[in-house]
Amino acid sequence: MNQAMTEGVDGMSNNETMAMRAAAIFCRALPLKSGIGTMSQSISRRVKGLRSSTELPCDLRNGVRIHARLDDYNGRMLYLFGTPDPKVISICGGLLRPGDVFLDIGANYGSVGLLVNASVLPGGRVHMVEPQPELGDRIEDAITSNALGHITLHRCGLWDEDGEFYITGSRSHTGTASISTEARSDGSQRVEVRNIDGFLRDAAGGSSFGVKLDVEGAEVRILPSILSHPDLRFVIFESHDHDVKAFVKRMMEERSHVFFGVSKSLFRTRLFRILNDSDLNHAHDVLAIRAHEGISPPRALGVRELRRLLR
Repeated sequence: MNQAMTEGVDGMSNNETMAMRAAAIFCRALPLKSGIGTMSQSISRRVKGLRSSTELPCDLRNGVRIHARLDDYNGRMLYLFGTPDPKVISICGGLLRPGDVFLDIGANYGSVGLLVNASVLPGGRVHMVEPQPELGDRIEDAITSNALGHITLHRCGLWDEDGEFYITGSRSHTGTASISTEARSDGSQRVEVRNIDGFLRDAAGGSSFGVKLDVEGAEVRILPSILSHPDLRFVIFESHDHDVKAFVKRMMEERSHVFFGVSKSLFRTRLFRILNDSDLNHAHDVLAIRAHEGISPPRALGVRELRRLLR
């Protein structure tokens, strides 16, 4: 167990109770790969203080520390579990190689990039893209305080053009923030938006790269450039949006990429080939790799098996 979860009572952070600490210790001991969001919500309804506006230091599962708000769905999950999604972490960390570049696009607290950052070392870099000002401050503080000089934060959004758009989010669930050309509420904020092609040119710089993409509705504007890039190693993204599913169907017809769904297994990370509409409808998270001659993945496989195929 990491330091933040093993200190004595006197070492607890301000506004942290014994019940909150015990809940975090319990959650981090569970070998879960799925369902931590639902469990986080359930536990927070039973343990007083886990839905307060309290800001606490959260040690991620690799010991990297970041500060998060407990009244935010994402921050509360980091406090309790030390990870945003074990499946995504194991996939990204398992497929990256030393010297690669990792792009955490729609980084939120930056926890995916922070958790897999060692996978690109030595010689690689991590680029995080997050336009929400509060989250950007937290990421910058984590990069500095944890001495992670190979990680760069980009305080912008990504689109298929340059400009200034609006971002609208929710204080209780920062992961639902989305970019639009017009303000959607009084709380909408203007943010810089960069063209994805220019960003990939500057960030990847000719290196092999992997991507975690979570941009709430902007996927179809960004994915074409990512998938067509010759140095792409993999990209993982959510597919619950109708437009994203339609895009994946078109790409499957071209046979230029192989698509996998991520199984919702409680205790292990498994991938299944997406071969038809039914497979796609069962996939909440989709992993795409470029189709190479000689690579013929089986119907179901693990991350290590896919890594060997990608060598």
